[in-house]
Amino acid sequence: MEDDLAESNVILKFLAITDELTQIGNRRLFDESLVTEWARMRRLQRPLCVIMCDIDHFKLFNDQYGHQAGDDCLFKVAQAINAAVHRAGDFVARYGGEEFVVILPDTDSNQAIELANKNLFKYF
Repeated sequence: MEDDLAESNVILKFLAITDELTQIGNRRLFDESLVTEWARMRRLQRPLCVIMCDIDHFKLFNDQYGHQAGDDCLFKVAQAINAAVHRAGDFVARYGGEEFVVILPDTDSNQAIELANKNLFKYF
């Protein structure tokens, strides 16, 4: 019974920090991760960048193709962003609606812009 409870707690924690639709981190996990990474990079005196991504005119897409197509689109966008970020400490989350966020520890603004242009925007 104790093993079942431990397994249930692991599942509950996963559900609490994962966006159900996109299967990436959710806003709660982003908020926690940003606080942690901010403190770590400040302590190490290293740069930290955050990239915000928003799908333009997403409401029009939803209205024209339906909510299921919109959900499929959000899932594919989330997976593309997640695949474009390669380092172990980098983090992708759904910020809300059609907004996504990427935390890039130990990354200066020039590196973040390069990553966005080379790895993220090539999909869109």
